[in-house]
Amino acid sequence: MALKTKKKKIELPEKCGPKDLAQIYAAEHGCSLKEAEEAIRNTVDVICNALCTGHSVSFVGNFSLEVKQRAARKGRNPKTNEEITIPASKVVAFKAGATLKKGVNN
Repeated sequence: MALKTKKKKIELPEKCGPKDLAQIYAAEHGCSLKEAEEAIRNTVDVICNALCTGHSVSFVGNFSLEVKQRAARKGRNPKTNEEITIPASKVVAFKAGATLKKGVNN
């Protein structure tokens, strides 16, 4: 997949990792790859810390992330067919915003 930035066209793999995102960031903002990688790493750290302390993160129009409580529930071991209890846990919920939904569908 090719992504057209303000300055040049960048070929992206099917699954983008931090280094791929750093290339795009560096091309868009005219900074070094090292600076871009640091900016992305710091941003991800801040988001993870916010979620780990129970806060939600929202990029209005794009997406939001929040921690939700999942209740304990009954499950079944597919190998033995034995009923088990899956314990309660916290999960991170992702919700796409209108801008992101529109961009994905175009």
